[in-house]
Amino acid sequence: MSISPHRGPLLGLALILCCTSFCAVALAETRVGGSIDTDTVWNKSGSPYIAYSDIVVEKGVTLSIEKGVTVRFKKDVNDQHGKNAFDLELLVRGTLEATGAEGDTIQFTSDASRPTWFDWQGIVVDGEDAVARLEGVRVEYANQGILVEDGRLEGKTLTVQRCSQQGILIVRGEGVLDNLYQTEIGNTGGTGIGVWLDRNAQVEIKNSYLVGVQNGISFSRGAGGSIHHSVVSLCVGNGIMIRGSVSRTEVYNCSITGNEYGFSLSGGATPNIHHNNIFKNGVSDIWFREYTADTPVKVDLSNNWWEFTDIGLIEERIVDGINDPTIKAFAILEPFLTDAVSTDSERP
Repeated sequence: MSISPHRGPLLGLALILCCTSFCAVALAETRVGGSIDTDTVWNKSGSPYIAYSDIVVEKGVTLSIEKGVTVRFKKDVNDQHGKNAFDLELLVRGTLEATGAEGDTIQFTSDASRPTWFDWQGIVVDGEDAVARLEGVRVEYANQGILVEDGRLEGKTLTVQRCSQQGILIVRGEGVLDNLYQTEIGNTGGTGIGVWLDRNAQVEIKNSYLVGVQNGISFSRGAGGSIHHSVVSLCVGNGIMIRGSVSRTEVYNCSITGNEYGFSLSGGATPNIHHNNIFKNGVSDIWFREYTADTPVKVDLSNNWWEFTDIGLIEERIVDGINDPTIKAFAILEPFLTDAVSTDSERP
């Protein structure tokens, strides 16, 4: 096909403009960092947002992030600020509102061409007035995906994956995690934890899946709350760890299966664990540790489903004072359920 001399220059100009427009879109990015001291909105047209230094949302200020936005953090930047002086973080002292949508999520991730599990520090919610509301959000390749100190975390349809130390750590804070999905949380030391609640933190976890993390959920030093209608599976260590007699923890309508240890209970813990499926964990379904009081503790684990309907077979899956006289704790298993319970979501 030939092109007339009158149409050729116009067609060539159109191709150049088209190419220029495409390249501009492909290369568009917004550099961010430093203090955000007025209400700010990040939208898809400015995405990706590339952090070259710590981002600090100041007290009384709201950072709103719209659906489809990607925020990427430069790797190993030593800016000597924030909770971790050697890695970048999004430090929230005010309010973070990040609302994604199905098929158009918000992502917080590494900017490295070959990302690793500790390229940036994570999202830090710092202070009693600090709040993070995350819906339709993915956090990945951080040291700690989300750290809450005294603040509040509200997560819905939240994915946290490929983080080194913890997926979510809440210290003295509170929150609700609805439809949390976690996988690939861990480190070479085997101490990675999916959700760690510490020092009187109070959190509700529901409709969630923690699969393939080193250790699933940990309650320690007075932390409490509830886990229900959820699955904790294929953890290379402990599925759920509960430590201390002051921990006010309730677990119901959950499946705890395929972990090395289903539950690790220690330090005199007496949680409320009923109406769960606890089965096929590698070493034991329940592991009692560090119960040292003069009077043995009886822990009520009745009304759970253990796969077996023979009490002898169920007891073989429990490590308590019957197995080791130095453990001053005994599991009360009867009555037990003869059918598995539903872990289906509570949502209508």
